[in-house]
Amino acid sequence: RDLIDHLRTYIGQESERLDDIKRFFTKVSDLHAQLYESSAAATTNPLVAFTLIKRLQSEWLNIVYSNEA
Repeated sequence: RDLIDHLRTYIGQESERLDDIKRFFTKVSDLHAQLYESSAAATTNPLVAFTLIKRLQSEWLNIVYSNEA
């Protein structure tokens, strides 16, 4: 009985984590779509590229460590 309850809890937690990853994927996809729709100068600008990478890195760390907090 305890095993089933623990598995149910585990599945619920993993489903929430999967939802977080799906939201992150959607956000990243939207950012990439916006960059590729804009002018070529914006995508080749190193400051824009650095800002994008930094944002993705910090948001990914939030997702990775969100369940461990």
